[in-house]
Amino acid sequence: MANDIIAATNLLGQRVIQGLKANLPFLDRIATDMRAERVAYNASVTDFSLAAPTVSTYSQATGYDSESDLTKTDLACTVDQWKYTKVKVTDLEASSSDPGHLEALINRHGDLAAYALAEDMVDAGIATCTVANYSNVYTLATANAEDMDYDDCNAITTTLRQAKIQGPYFGLVNSLAAQGLRGDTVLISTDTNPAGAMVVESGTLPSQIAGIKYDEYAGLTTPGAEKLIGIVGSADGLLFGNRLIKDAAFVVPGMVKPGTIMEHTDVEGTGLSIQSRLWYDMELAEAYVVFAIMYGWDVGKADRLYRIAHA
Repeated sequence: MANDIIAATNLLGQRVIQGLKANLPFLDRIATDMRAERVAYNASVTDFSLAAPTVSTYSQATGYDSESDLTKTDLACTVDQWKYTKVKVTDLEASSSDPGHLEALINRHGDLAAYALAEDMVDAGIATCTVANYSNVYTLATANAEDMDYDDCNAITTTLRQAKIQGPYFGLVNSLAAQGLRGDTVLISTDTNPAGAMVVESGTLPSQIAGIKYDEYAGLTTPGAEKLIGIVGSADGLLFGNRLIKDAAFVVPGMVKPGTIMEHTDVEGTGLSIQSRLWYDMELAEAYVVFAIMYGWDVGKADRLYRIAHA
């Protein structure tokens, strides 16, 4: 059983990290600093933003002598979120007569762990998008999020472009706003949008609306005066950082934790990574697997993100 569970831990780690990536698609469109290296909890990691350079006129007399105006702004992110999920596999489950039973357990635990961790991570990111941190706001004409339509998306795109906020842009809206967009005849009419039928068939938002890819997240809401139903902006408006946990067993030479096997898994090419731990209780005949992730969210360039709010 031990070898089966060790293998299961590795497979689960891969499935969880793949699920995390699938459940956080907008990470591809915001500023991220994700590396499979170990840091201390509450460490600060840094990304950067560049301002568009000034275009100068060439002069035969002075040549290219204008001063370099490359403006680089460091964006600091504190890795202050340390979260985990825990699953258990008993000897009875692992020794089931059904040869596909353990595989089913792996898949089910991995999918659920990925979904739970991703949901918690998005919640933490949304908590950053307050009025105090981001003063730019696009407000719907009504108090109902489900009244969001193509005209709102078009106006948001125009607002970003007129503010000279460089794309590409990302968008995230709650399910009520997404409901409004899915029901907008401009988006689903085969007369004006031949691809609109896919919105009806799949229930997902179009790949782009007025030049912006919007993802849907049911939990996007804030209480009281915030009235938040979505966020939209350029990549450096919001910053996400992820590192591996600096566990003593990895940094103290020769240190062994009896009965514990630890691994780390990351998505190749992204750095998004988690730590998995396995231990076995001989008395209870139960194996435990923990998936832990350490990350942080911070305000990037505050003028490059707009909050979408209802009236």
